[in-house]
Amino acid sequence: MINAAEATGELVNVTGPGRFTGYYKNPEADAERMVDGKYHSGDLAYADENGYVYFAGRLGDWLRVDGENLGTAPIERVLLRHPDITEVAVYGVPDPTVGDRVMAALVGADFDPVTLGEFLSAQEDLGPKQWPSFIRVSGELPRTATFKVLKRQLSAEALETADPVWALTNGTYTRT
Repeated sequence: MINAAEATGELVNVTGPGRFTGYYKNPEADAERMVDGKYHSGDLAYADENGYVYFAGRLGDWLRVDGENLGTAPIERVLLRHPDITEVAVYGVPDPTVGDRVMAALVGADFDPVTLGEFLSAQEDLGPKQWPSFIRVSGELPRTATFKVLKRQLSAEALETADPVWALTNGTYTRT
């Protein structure tokens, strides 16, 4: 991991490819993973003061909001602190003015979106650009056969979904 003691970084196998044997008929993708004899996993992680390493997301899970790069994993971790939220997926929706707008699909049996603004304002480790501009309240998140959340699908649907969508206005979420 690069800069493990200082920040979140990519997990890199500096000894070579390990078990990675390449992508099927995709030499361009192989070249992205193998750089100077090192295997770049695309996984982000950070280490705590005891040396334990924690998964922090994927390199592709970054948003460009008003000129700033934001990772989705830290936002997801904060949202999961809400006592009524059980699952979260944070993703970007395109905006011609700021690049991406933060959107979150939330699952929770008793979750009331009206309470989210007050909850987020109490989270000291969440900056204003990290607040979701939109939240989608879903019964479940779309997943692959291997249970990975389909963030590309969520992002493509953006605000055009059968699920209720709430927009952030002056620190409060209101239904669109």
